[in-house]
Amino acid sequence: MTVLLGILLALGSSHSALGQEKELPSFEIHSASPSKGRYVVTASLERVQAPPLIVARAITDFHRQCKRGCAVEVPSIERAEIVHGSFEQGRMSTWTKIDDILDASYWTDVSIHRNPQSIEISLSHPVAPDLERWQSKERPHAPFFHTQNVTWILEKRDPEGTRIEYQMEMSSDRFLVNLMPSKVLKGAERYITQVLHHLASLSTS
Repeated sequence: MTVLLGILLALGSSHSALGQEKELPSFEIHSASPSKGRYVVTASLERVQAPPLIVARAITDFHRQCKRGCAVEVPSIERAEIVHGSFEQGRMSTWTKIDDILDASYWTDVSIHRNPQSIEISLSHPVAPDLERWQSKERPHAPFFHTQNVTWILEKRDPEGTRIEYQMEMSSDRFLVNLMPSKVLKGAERYITQVLHHLASLSTS
């Protein structure tokens, strides 16, 4: 959802559902000052009243995340598709189309590692030979960032709770992207705020 993900940018979005919310759940977001085209955003949410499995499924429902008319409205994502694999298989590939000041589209390789007390979800740009097999004229790989890595760590908290840790690192050698670093970070923060807000609303009660 993004991820990440180009999924994290929302470079030019001036509107956000955040302004319509009366209350936001309690979570923390930190972003590092960009250096040589490298951007880092971290976030944490101490408790979601749902087990890690439900939270993990919500995070990886990428097809339900878009800028308008989806269950989870996030900036700039016109469309996200799960093309190969599934949550149950522990690996999937997604294709995302960004519609913003700078348009982009990209493939993401998603890995899900399930343990008794935690679940880790990793997202990154695919490499050959997977990328060569997956991309096509209909689904090109033309991302904002030449590297992009996202990690979600979901730790079990009794009873039926989850602690969430999130980290995103991305690098770009594109002049137009690095010309507006504050917009890049602001877009990334808006994206993860919307996703965390959605996750905080989950409940098994």
